Amino acid sequence: MNVPGSENTGRKNYRDECSAREYLSYRLSLDGRLETEILFSSIAPVLPLDLSSRILDMGCGDGWLTRKIRETHPHTLGCDISPLLLSEALRRDPLGDYRAVDVEGELPYERESFHMVLSVMMLHDVSNIERVAQNAFDVLQEEGMLVVFVANPYYSYPVGVWKRGLWGRMLFRKPMLFLRSYGALFRKESRKFLWHGEVPSFFRTMPEYIESALRADFFSKRCATFSLLRTAPRLIDDFNCTDFP
Repeated sequence: MNVPGSENTGRKNYRDECSAREYLSYRLSLDGRLETEILFSSIAPVLPLDLSSRILDMGCGDGWLTRKIRETHPHTLGCDISPLLLSEALRRDPLGDYRAVDVEGELPYERESFHMVLSVMMLHDVSNIERVAQNAFDVLQEEGMLVVFVANPYYSYPVGVWKRGLWGRMLFRKPMLFLRSYGALFRKESRKFLWHGEVPSFFRTMPEYIESALRADFFSKRCATFSLLRTAPRLIDDFNCTDFP
């Protein structure tokens, strides 16, 4: 058990207790539970065959994914920026290793100490994805794997906005997806948007994510391969989006 380093640097993010509680509320909602189910169904097939492998869940939140993986891979660790979320992770998994870490800073792990690093729906919350990619590169073993899940830039906020209006809410209808001009958003100088008016979220394209991996030498030094995992098609049918704008 470990939750060190929870000092505040003044940057607004999920270290803020109110923002962390909103995240927890979403995680426990119908949409949040469905999202985690869909994500894990895509993550499970790429987990190491060796059950003794060391795995790092970067941006673990309340530890839902870390706990799930620890059922088969006990040497799975979690780190996050939020003391409140880490406390929840430890409450549910007292024997787990969860550390308070800013993934854009120094990681408290030895170089080349993990077989796999996971970044699941986290990169849109960080401003310096190149530093995060470099950190992942540093702690991965020579044949290690970085697995990244990001929201689809073509359909997620601020490009895609889910709406249903007053009548839709009263009749419990599923929201409809409205797409804004991708080109206009791409040309904006700032990619930062405020989630719930407070927490910064960063809009990026898929090539920009890949470019960050390139700058961290994932491809040149490790002869790495890049592959896209298809999200389960039932996402379109089942996802209610009740907590979306």
